[in-house]
Amino acid sequence: MLVTRRIIFYGRVQGINFRSNTLSKAIELNVKGWVMNRIDGSVEGYFSGELRNVIDLIDYCVSDMPYAVVKRYDVYDLPYTEFPDFRIKR
Repeated sequence: MLVTRRIIFYGRVQGINFRSNTLSKAIELNVKGWVMNRIDGSVEGYFSGELRNVIDLIDYCVSDMPYAVVKRYDVYDLPYTEFPDFRIKR
C-alpha cells in the first residue's frame, strides 16, 4: 500500500546531519519526498512510498539516527503524493 506521511521531529535534530542521514536512509528504502529544517528548531519531512518502508524510515529517524535525540514527533496521514525523488529542502 502506498502512503504519504508528514512528520515533524522535535528535540536535538538540527546540526547533527539529521537531514543528510534521512536522505541516505530514504534512498536505501526507496522512499520519496523531502526533509527540511524549520525555524523553530524542528525538522519536517514528507515521506511517500510503501507503508512498511515509510514506517521503517520514521523508526530510523526516531530511534537509530546517530547523535539525534527525538523527544517528540508528530505524524500526519496525507493523501498519497508521488514525488520524483527524495531531497533536502533549504
